[in-house]
Amino acid sequence: DGYFCTGDIGKLDDEGWIYITGRAKNLIILSNGKNVYPEEIETIINLSPAIKECIVYAEGDDMRCKIVADEEFEGDKDATIAQHMAYVNEQLIYYKRINSYTVQDTEMAKTTTGKIKR
Repeated sequence: DGYFCTGDIGKLDDEGWIYITGRAKNLIILSNGKNVYPEEIETIINLSPAIKECIVYAEGDDMRCKIVADEEFEGDKDATIAQHMAYVNEQLIYYKRINSYTVQDTEMAKTTTGKIKR
């Protein structure tokens, strides 16, 4: 009926703009019923110049993140990433906050289209 089902989840603002917030198949539902879209958090995390890519996932009700550091970043990567993750958590509502993260040097496994395999 005029709609194309893509599996994307979004929101419509007051001016009629559509914002894609995540994918239905990547949705994390916590035990308290709260919905978390990992792509929304990953977008904020990936703003750091010290971070090449990341993936957010849940372990129980704890939000976790695997980060690939950008090897071309000049400066103290660990301190920059720690400071950025503290900033990210300040921006997020309590149930979306990253409880722990790991930093790795090797890139994540990717699909043939270049997306990170979850």
